[in-house]
Amino acid sequence: MAIYKSDIAEVELNGGGVHRTRLSRTIGKSDEDANRFGVRVMRNGEAEDLTGISCAGYFTDSQGNRTTLTGTVSGSEAYVTLTDDCYTYAGPFRLAIKLSGGGVTSTVRIVDGMVENIV
Repeated sequence: MAIYKSDIAEVELNGGGVHRTRLSRTIGKSDEDANRFGVRVMRNGEAEDLTGISCAGYFTDSQGNRTTLTGTVSGSEAYVTLTDDCYTYAGPFRLAIKLSGGGVTSTVRIVDGMVENIV
């Protein structure tokens, strides 16, 4: 059984902006594959079919290092799973999630959070 934590935000494409989340909880230093962040994409309140769309995440840690994450797309959902590189340094992080397809690349979500050394 997988014990990852999932944080999927609903994003309305006709709303115009990027969905930004400031996490009220921390993630743990030295974890691996423990957190998924993503979006459920809607257009006019209806689930948007993401067939043919790719998802990528760009995780920037407290030291300024950037990790590129390959995402997963299924139906109207797209998400990235944080790899071990994302949990190396305690401190603030920023994650940008982008969807690409049909000649368009769009940032759909930004997550601001904290990696905490809890060990």
